[in-house]
Amino acid sequence: MQIHSGKYGGFKLKPPPKGIRPTSARVKESLFDIIQDRLKDARVLDLFAGTGSLGLEAISAGASSCCFVDKTWKAISTIKDNTEKLGVVDQSILINTSAKKFLKSDNVTKYDLIFLDPPYRRVNINDIVALIYQNNFVTDKGLIVVESSEDVSFSTMSSKIARQEKYGNTQLTFFLE
Repeated sequence: MQIHSGKYGGFKLKPPPKGIRPTSARVKESLFDIIQDRLKDARVLDLFAGTGSLGLEAISAGASSCCFVDKTWKAISTIKDNTEKLGVVDQSILINTSAKKFLKSDNVTKYDLIFLDPPYRRVNINDIVALIYQNNFVTDKGLIVVESSEDVSFSTMSSKIARQEKYGNTQLTFFLE
């Protein structure tokens, strides 16, 4: 696992703790090709952050900051190590809690870009996307990117879907505000 582009391109990330499924290199490269114009100075939220590879790739490509949220301490510890090695601690906020608890908090920050990469089939992603919109976590021109298995349907949020891409059994869904 590594950062593919930007300022820290080629940097090897600490591997994920056991039980964490990282985004494949192919999917990550495709994702960042699609969103590259949205990264400069963006405020990013990486929910279900795992190793932090999506948020760190965003910082490498020009995002101003990233808030990493994961409920497992092992994931947060891995992200902490990666942010220290990259020297981006000052651009990073690490929060050890569940996505639902975070989205129900009194957060006042709005994000330009939100990544959701939950464990496949273990999280109701429609509920998470709904909470993001209900609690105003995304800016007026913000983008939410959901990585899921290809069979996930977003029927309740279909009016906000701007684009969907499939890579094998992985689906990327892009929601606009």
